[in-house]
Amino acid sequence: MTLLKDAFRQQRSLIAFTFIALVVTIAVGLIKGAAPGEFLFLLSSLKMFALMTLSFFGALIFVLYGQSVFENIRAGQGMRGVERRFNQKIDPYLTPQTLVMGAVGMVPLIMTGWVLSVGKSLIPYMTSYQWDPLFMEWDRIVHFGFYPHELIMPLIERLHLSGFFNFVYLSWFAAMFGCNGYVLFCERNRARRSQYLWTNVISWMLIGVVLATVFASVGPVYLHHFYPDLNNPYDGLRDHLRTVHNSGVELNVVRMSPVLLELVQNDRVVDMNGISAMPSMHVAISWLIVLYMFAVNRLMGWLAVLFFVLIQIGSVCLAWHYAIDGYAAVILVTAIWWVCGRFINTRPH
Repeated sequence: MTLLKDAFRQQRSLIAFTFIALVVTIAVGLIKGAAPGEFLFLLSSLKMFALMTLSFFGALIFVLYGQSVFENIRAGQGMRGVERRFNQKIDPYLTPQTLVMGAVGMVPLIMTGWVLSVGKSLIPYMTSYQWDPLFMEWDRIVHFGFYPHELIMPLIERLHLSGFFNFVYLSWFAAMFGCNGYVLFCERNRARRSQYLWTNVISWMLIGVVLATVFASVGPVYLHHFYPDLNNPYDGLRDHLRTVHNSGVELNVVRMSPVLLELVQNDRVVDMNGISAMPSMHVAISWLIVLYMFAVNRLMGWLAVLFFVLIQIGSVCLAWHYAIDGYAAVILVTAIWWVCGRFINTRPH
């Protein structure tokens, strides 16, 4: 019980912040006409977080055991003593203090997920999607008169990379939950841990909900639905993605975009609407991983940069985002990371 109290005490500010944000978001949802029963689906995310946590520990065990085998073989010991070496490596991650601190740290992340789910659902009830024509023009101006997909799609089509970028884009979820798991259960530097968690929470709420509502946009994949009279430069990209999908290379954007569109158009207020282009949260979290990894290990930082670049390209070539959605996310996350770092490093512990 003492460990639990201490864990909550250390993270009370973050937990209080996310709880207040959740209460406000739910209140807005009720004001906009959501039925109380519509919020019950949020509980299903608990199963997802439990599964992701188990997956993280499964991966950790796999890595540490493989590392133990490699070190044993390099030392000329074969498989003798592998279990002892592995136990020495895994024990620090299984202490009561580590497990309790990590479990309590999941609480604000879970509540942030709920804020995001409700907040994104409320976008069509708070405003209208009207920013896309301007963002399209900005995208063209920033890229010297070309739409970004016009620059990269010839190479992607020639090398048949749409399926690859689809895989990378889906692997973002594993990268996000993996990084979260490492921070919660492995990070020993309290200041760095707090900086990551605060940046994560504020990014999802500010970028993923507030700014997504203020700058409500649908992205290239939905232009023909929301702007039927607009001259659409993304028709060719959309046709290419559909052709690739129909050829047997399953693309998530083709499969899921009608599902997300239905969630916006149905009568439920809170229903996991995911249509929101500016700023890009895929890019935002990928960049947060870059910032965190460079603070931990330079090599891991450069690997994270590679992943981030692939996510940025994938967001464009899969028609989910304008390129400037990602650029804006990078600037915002960098600012949030810096502010959180300054606050945490100057705050008395």
